[in-house]
Amino acid sequence: MQTTAHPRARSVEGRASSRVASQLRGDILSGRIEPGQFLANERDLAGQLAVSRETLRRALKSLENEGLVKIVPRRGYQVLAGAHDPQKGAPIGYIMTGDETSGAWTPRMDAVLSAMQRVAARKGWPLLVLGAPNAAPDKVGEQLRSTKTCGLVLDTIDPEMLALAARAGLPAVVVNDWSPDLAADSVMQDGQHAGLLAARHLLGRGRREIAWVGPSLATGSHAFDRLSGALAELARSGVELTSMRRLELPVAERDQRLAEMLSDPAGRPDGIISLWTEQAVAVAAVARRLGLELGRDLDLVGWSIDELYAGDYVKAMAGGPVPPAVTWSAAAMAETALARLEERRANPQLPAARIKVPVRLRTDGV
Repeated sequence: MQTTAHPRARSVEGRASSRVASQLRGDILSGRIEPGQFLANERDLAGQLAVSRETLRRALKSLENEGLVKIVPRRGYQVLAGAHDPQKGAPIGYIMTGDETSGAWTPRMDAVLSAMQRVAARKGWPLLVLGAPNAAPDKVGEQLRSTKTCGLVLDTIDPEMLALAARAGLPAVVVNDWSPDLAADSVMQDGQHAGLLAARHLLGRGRREIAWVGPSLATGSHAFDRLSGALAELARSGVELTSMRRLELPVAERDQRLAEMLSDPAGRPDGIISLWTEQAVAVAAVARRLGLELGRDLDLVGWSIDELYAGDYVKAMAGGPVPPAVTWSAAAMAETALARLEERRANPQLPAARIKVPVRLRTDGV
C-alpha cells in the first residue's frame, strides 16, 4: 500500500529547511563564512543545526540555486562569492601577468584594461586591478580576501592564478587566451576566422606564393588558432603553404630571416600573412629596405586592435602604403567577458565556454 507524508509533516520539514537556509545565508552574506570556504560535512552540519540530513540537503539546494554555494566532488559544499554584489560596491578583480611571449606590458593589454574599466563603470561595477607581471599568487589572494572581490577577469591562463580563483570560490573568465585544458570560460579573438580572412584576401589578389610569419606555435593558442584558419582556406583553394615559407621567428632572428626570404627573387613569396602587429610592421620595414613596394611586389595582411589601428598600426607603417589588417575590438572583448561573468555569477554550474570575439579585415589604411 502506497503512503505519503502527512501534509503537516511536510509543512514542518519545509519550515525547518527554510530556517536552516536562512541561517546559512545570513552567515554567508555577513561574511562569517567567507567565499572559498567549505561547509562542514553533511552529518556534522546537520548535527550542529539540529535537523535531519534530508532537511539540510533541501536547504543547501536552495542556496545552490541562489548561487551562494556549489558542490565540489569529494569535497562538499563550497561557499561562492555570489554574496558579494558588484552593485553594492564589491569589486570585480582584473588579473594580468604579462604578454604571452615576453611577459611584459603591451599596448594590447592597456587597450583591453581601458575597455574593461569603461564597461564596468557603465554598469556601476568597481574594477580592481590585481597583480602584475610576476605577481605572487598569495599576495593576490590577500587582496581578494581584503577587498571582498566578487568575480575575476584573468588576462592569463597561469595555472596558479586559476587555482587561486577556484580556491576563493570566485567566478572567473579568462580573456585573450585559451588552452585545451582550460576549465574556465574564455573570451578571445576569432583567430581562425582571422586566418581565413587573410588568406582569402591574398588569394583574391591573385597571390599564390604565400608565406606565414608569426611566433612559434609553442607560444600559446593564438598562433595555433590563426594558422589553422589560414591553412584551411589555402587548402580549400588548392594552395600549399610550404615549410620553407612558414617562418615562426623569435625576435632576435626575425629581420635577418625576413631579409633572406625577401631577397631571393626566385623564391620570394608574393603574399605574406602576419597576424601580429609587431611582426607585420617588421615585414613592411624589411620589404621597404629591400626596395619592394607593398601592394605591387608583395601583398601583406597584418593585425591590429580596432582601438589602436590609427595610432599604432597605421603610424608604424612610416608613411608608406598601409597593408590590410585583420582587427578586433577591445570593447567587444570587455563587453563579452563581463556579460559572461555576470551570467556565471547567476549560474555557477554552467559548463565552461570558449567565446570568440568577431574580427574583420580593414583595408582603409586610415
